[in-house]
Amino acid sequence: WIIFLYCITPFLIIDISAEPSLDNSNYSVEKFVDGLVFPTTMAFVDEGIMVLEKNSGKVKFIQNGLIQESSLLDFNVDGLPSAETGLLGILVDKNLVYIYVSETEKDGGKQIANRIYEYFWDGSSLTNQKLIHEFPSSPRYSHVGGIMVKNMDDEIFVIIGDMASSNDGLDGPTQNSKTNTLRDTGIILKIDRENHDIENSKNKINNYFAIGIRNSF
Repeated sequence: WIIFLYCITPFLIIDISAEPSLDNSNYSVEKFVDGLVFPTTMAFVDEGIMVLEKNSGKVKFIQNGLIQESSLLDFNVDGLPSAETGLLGILVDKNLVYIYVSETEKDGGKQIANRIYEYFWDGSSLTNQKLIHEFPSSPRYSHVGGIMVKNMDDEIFVIIGDMASSNDGLDGPTQNSKTNTLRDTGIILKIDRENHDIENSKNKINNYFAIGIRNSF
């Protein structure tokens, strides 16, 4: 085990180089694919798998056990291995694909916002990009989140951490707001796929299903 402790950031990076082992003889371990760099999450679609690379901002597609040479998408992200930002969440709903990303002006550049995009999967590519929701940026590159799930009523939910915003003297996460301003942080949010203007809605708290979440990465 190689452990790097950075004094300037509150992150612990552990590089583990080991082979998998099993205690149950009813199971076996088989290598499926290699060559991915810091994958965060994945989703099954048709006969393939979409995999997100957190630090490169690339959406990789695995088909027949092989990573396709061309990425499906390539977002601009900060690329910081010790941060909890980058390409973070994906959900497939029939032919629609939702992706959560901490987007930057350029690769390695300043954060713009945390965003959820919707795409149409035509069987080989992701098209028709739509911005579904935009969250504040994370000033300390931590406590972001981005995991999405769908319930039996086809409603999509996303979990967001407090983005450590209170550490910078900002208004803080929703549960600690000094001005009662709803900043869309520290929550589980139901994504409104029909009305994308939740940010300016007077009743957007109706889409909050939990408040008080510190870190969901």
